[in-house]
Amino acid sequence: MATPQARGVIYVHSAPRALCPHLEWAAGRALGRAVNFEWIEQPVLPGSRRADFFWEGPAGTGAALATAMRGWEHLRFEVTEDPTPRSDGGRWMHTPDLGIHYAQTDTVGNLVIGEDRLLAAMELAAGDFRALEREMSLVLGTAWDDELEPFRNAGDDSAIVWLHKVGQAWGNVRAVCRTPIDSDRIGATTGRRQVNTPAPGPRSPRLMR
Repeated sequence: MATPQARGVIYVHSAPRALCPHLEWAAGRALGRAVNFEWIEQPVLPGSRRADFFWEGPAGTGAALATAMRGWEHLRFEVTEDPTPRSDGGRWMHTPDLGIHYAQTDTVGNLVIGEDRLLAAMELAAGDFRALEREMSLVLGTAWDDELEPFRNAGDDSAIVWLHKVGQAWGNVRAVCRTPIDSDRIGATTGRRQVNTPAPGPRSPRLMR
C-alpha cells in the first residue's frame, strides 16, 4: 500500500541570519529536493529573520522536518502536518530553552490527547487539581505557545493566516478515551468520544487558507 501524501507548513519564527541557508538545506534534505524560503525581518527580535513555507510530501514528513531542524541555538520554529485518511496530523514546536514539543492534531487543528497520556497525567496528579493543571499544561505545550505567541503575531501580515485557536491549559482539546474515566475530575465521558473543554484564551496553530 502506497504511503499517503500529506501537506503542512514550516513556520520559522526567528532564526539568526547566518543560520537561514542551513535551515533551507536541512528542510530540503528532509523533503528530498532543494527549497528556498522567502525570508523577512522578525521585528520581535532585531537581527533575526522569519519565514513560512508550505510543503507537500509523504505522511511522516512533518516529523522528518522537525528532526532535521531541531538542535540549533537561537532558533524558534513550528512544523505542522495535516492529517490524511490514513495518517494522523501533528504539530511540532521548538524554542531554544524548551526544546521540542509534539502533539497529534485532528482535521481542524485541535490537539488530540491520547488515552495513555491523559491517564498518566491523572496518575501523576494524584487527585491534586493544581498538579493536574500543570500536567495538562505540559501535555498541551502551553509554555511553548506562550514563548512563540509574540513571534507568531509579528507575522500576521503573512499570506498564511490563523484559522484555528487553541486554548491554554484547558483549551480546545480532543481527548480520545476508550475506558471509563472519572468524569467528575476532568469532565470526560466513557467510550470513544470527543471531550471539549472551555478555551480561556487564543492559541493559534496556523493552517492554510
